[in-house]
Amino acid sequence: MAMSETDVFLEEAGAFVSHAQNLMDQAARLIADADRLRSEMKRLFQIVR
Repeated sequence: MAMSETDVFLEEAGAFVSHAQNLMDQAARLIADADRLRSEMKRLFQIVR
């Protein structure tokens, strides 16, 4: 049976939301990495002083 326009739209919207969630997860990991890197840099600068 052929999919209706609504079904196609909902499927595409679901894929878009899933992709957006993946991007937000990636962003959260990058932010956490940046925070760890900043902490490490602060620690290293304290040692250098």
